[in-house]
Amino acid sequence: MIIDSGWDFVQLTSARMNWSDPRSRRLFVVGMDRDLGYYFTRVVTERFNGDLSTSAEQIVDLVDEDYIRYFATIEQVAELDTHDWWADDDGNSITSELERVSESRGIHHIGHYQLDPTSWHSTGPMHSFRDYYQPDLPKFEITRPPQYDGWRRATKPEDRFGFRNEFGVADDPTVG
Repeated sequence: MIIDSGWDFVQLTSARMNWSDPRSRRLFVVGMDRDLGYYFTRVVTERFNGDLSTSAEQIVDLVDEDYIRYFATIEQVAELDTHDWWADDDGNSITSELERVSESRGIHHIGHYQLDPTSWHSTGPMHSFRDYYQPDLPKFEITRPPQYDGWRRATKPEDRFGFRNEFGVADDPTVG
């Protein structure tokens, strides 16, 4: 499962970047299922022109498979563009056309990422899907399997996992 969003996408694609060719500008897609389960990383093109709107149909055709619900685009650049790189000349999001085309097919584009040899940035979540603006993205949750109910837990009540009464007496006599 993709958990850390941006960093996961960097890890899945950075080794496949062609940094030795200064003209290489690969565009990748990472496809995921409804639970953000990783399915594939594919190269869309070796020489991306930087315009997601003109490539929207091609990109969505590449990821449009029965089990894919989410995808991200990852772009190799020689150097990150730091001046309003996320918007076109009219101030619109560079991903708006891609999002429109993908949504019409029931697939969700969750972000566009740019990587250079030393750093990256994103239109989507950079660190965690927990804070992402699309409410239908799956949230990770840690639950205690039922077979361990009554066992002593080693966490504190204020832990983010939500366990309570961690240091109460265990109901199972075999547990020390």
